[in-house]
Amino acid sequence: MPTTGWAVWLPLVRPHLPPHLVGPSSWRFLERSTPFLPAEGTGVFELHLRSDRAAVDFSIGLTDPAQARDLLERQPGLDGPILFPWSREAPETRGVSALWLEFDQGRFPETPTAPLELPPPVVCAKLAGRQDPAWLTDVLLPVLEPRGLDPAQRDTVRRCLEALPTEARCLYVFHLGARGTRALRLEISGLSAEGMSRFLERMVSPRAARQIEPAARLFSGGERFHLSIDLDREISPRIGIEHSFLRQPRREPGWATTLRRLEAAGLCNAEQRRAVLAWCGVDTFWKSPEVWPPGVIGGQAIRCLSHLKLVTWPDRAPEAKAYLLFRHLRRRRDSRDSERPTARSRGS
Repeated sequence: MPTTGWAVWLPLVRPHLPPHLVGPSSWRFLERSTPFLPAEGTGVFELHLRSDRAAVDFSIGLTDPAQARDLLERQPGLDGPILFPWSREAPETRGVSALWLEFDQGRFPETPTAPLELPPPVVCAKLAGRQDPAWLTDVLLPVLEPRGLDPAQRDTVRRCLEALPTEARCLYVFHLGARGTRALRLEISGLSAEGMSRFLERMVSPRAARQIEPAARLFSGGERFHLSIDLDREISPRIGIEHSFLRQPRREPGWATTLRRLEAAGLCNAEQRRAVLAWCGVDTFWKSPEVWPPGVIGGQAIRCLSHLKLVTWPDRAPEAKAYLLFRHLRRRRDSRDSERPTARSRGS
């Protein structure tokens, strides 16, 4: 049976994902899940650096409703609340510029079954510019959470959005129902490390602001930061900080500096640090004909380091993650463009 869907790219990326990043069970997960996903989507591998299991979660980024329609044709029973209306360009989804679907390895059956169906994904909506908080709570969120928002949850979301300073905005909204919770996740861009502390102190507690101080120190010197918070009836004690640079590691030493800090803190090891930095590069048919997908004509396959993330909790060591992006560009672009990751955080 020929390889189809996003799985056509696995032979190309596999040499760049050694066993200490992606272990055997993770490869089985990728080989069984990615054939259902559109090959044109942007893929992101979410690596759990502190884990000894070399576990990976996989996200697919859809920037065109036609990609969502293709996915629903492959998996008509796929449960992603906003996926169908966005694929049909419904009016209530016009403020969404892209969808990310994250498939967690831990929720995927490892024992082969036939026929195989994808489990429900964590769904992430990328917002097209700054959006009115009322539109988010009254229009978009009911599409993401069709069971309806608890009034207290709705009020918590609205208060967080209205408390954002002018330099910040909500960039992504996640529906976490696939993980057995009614919580929503907001990912906020435009805040500095100091701005994140002020926001958390105002909206949660001084303790929450202190909670992210170790992460802020490890990520000092970064050029871009995202803050992620989970909201149900109140804000969860789980707080995530993402960190990235405008350029890729071969032109930006800050990536290596940050990974060395994570290694010194016991949040990753030397093999993982080296492999994450070595991921970045560009492939073409002429460069890698033996693993280039049959039927894919021309273009460049870009491997970028998207971002690093620390997930923090009170009175507990943070967890470090790295997000590796892969994207096929059909039209050759200026070589400098390969220095600019275009994905979200992606993954969560």
